[in-house]
Amino acid sequence: MFPNPFRADRHERRVMIAGLPAEATMRIVSADGQLVRVLEERDGDGGRAWNLRDEQGRPAPAGIYFVRINADNIDPVLRKLAIIR
Repeated sequence: MFPNPFRADRHERRVMIAGLPAEATMRIVSADGQLVRVLEERDGDGGRAWNLRDEQGRPAPAGIYFVRINADNIDPVLRKLAIIR
């Protein structure tokens, strides 16, 4: 996952989640356990971008987020992401 930490002052507009298995689902959750966004990897290229917005299109605030990656034939993977604004 890169950039991590994400820093708004670097003019990045998204975070790339790479090395994903085919048909992966990513659930992005805030540190307080609130579901922020669900993303799916469906085209088979092993990567997916998150535009740092929630399901309603609002910018995700600064903080720590957890990305849970699920796919068939793998154990769930949990990654941590920091957003600094």
